[in-house]
Formats: sequence, structure tokens, C-alpha cells
Amino acid sequence: MNQNFAAIILGGTGQVGGAAVAELLAIPECRVVVMITRKPIAARSRVRNVVLDTGAADFAERTAALACEVLSQGPVSAVSCVGVGFWIDALERGRIETT
Repeated sequence: MNQNFAAIILGGTGQVGGAAVAELLAIPECRVVVMITRKPIAARSRVRNVVLDTGAADFAERTAALACEVLSQGPVSAVSCVGVGFWIDALERGRIETT
């Protein structure tokens, strides 16, 4: 891997998600891990915490907007450790494009 990338992760505070975050942070090319959580987490180097209400009607839209913002800064990997329904919905509605 020779290109810097960012990762967006949901479920990063659970056991599996926490392991995924640790693995991502161990990759020098990973410039930032954007964690979408329901509650604030302790500050960590190279981690950006975005607190969103996962039950809100606009959750998919806000998450898609965040993904577009992060994508505008370079390559992004999206990781979900809780489910991918909102990603599928966003893709189907044309809010996120894949390459």
C-alpha cells in the first residue's frame, strides 16, 4: 500500500469494531479513522469522532454527507461493524458513488 487513505467506521466502539480501528491505526498509510458513534469517545491520535443519532430520520443523509466530505480529501475505505443497510440505501439513492 503506497497511497494514503481514510477509513470511516461504524461500530468502532464494540469488540470487533475496536479491533478494526486498532488494525487501521496500525497501517501507516491510513491518515485518519473517522468513527461515527452515538456518544463522544476519548480523543485519540488520527481518530476523528463524529457523534450522530443512529435513530434519526436523517442519519443516512448525514452519514453520506460525511462520507462525501472525507472522500473529497482523498481515498476512503468504509467499514461497518454493525450493518450496512444505510450504505446500501445511500448508494441506491445516488448519495454515494463508488469507484
